[in-house]
Amino acid sequence: MTFPNPAVADEARALAESHYSTDQLRHLRNTYNTALVLRQCKGIGPARAPKADAWKLRRADGTEEEPTVDVDAVYERSQQFPYETITVLRRINGAWEIDQEMWGEEPPGPWVLVIDGGRGDDEHSFPSEEEALASLAIHVRECWYQLTDLNAPGLPAGPPVDDAVAIGTYFWATGETYELKRVDDYKRTGA
Repeated sequence: MTFPNPAVADEARALAESHYSTDQLRHLRNTYNTALVLRQCKGIGPARAPKADAWKLRRADGTEEEPTVDVDAVYERSQQFPYETITVLRRINGAWEIDQEMWGEEPPGPWVLVIDGGRGDDEHSFPSEEEALASLAIHVRECWYQLTDLNAPGLPAGPPVDDAVAIGTYFWATGETYELKRVDDYKRTGA
């Protein structure tokens, strides 16, 4: 076991190894800093934690997976459900308790809008094509000042009322690009 701060490494290692299982130490080291681990071991922080002998996942629908002694495998498995709230449980003295609860992310919509304004891509997901285009029209109207700064003849001073015309005019005049794809197509092409 290694600690990033050599000044407390020996003391921390001895105290930590006497109070925590290898799996708990790995979890603490990855989650907290050395000072916190040391404080917990010295009894300054929370009480000494008994060693867990098994770990398992509880999914959002309440189903629980088979217990295992490999905490790393449980945490790796939890990453396979990014849009779901997952609870990692540990068994201590025969009783299951919550080790950590991880809140899922909002799932991406089925449409991806990528706007390349020359400063890197902005990527957004939407539940429908109509919402993506409405958002794009709002973006174009908010950035219309860039067209008026061009002082190019024939460009309107303000954005047209029609969304499609405003979008087309803006991207033609600025040279920026956008792409609207279904998520499956976007993942398949990688762009």
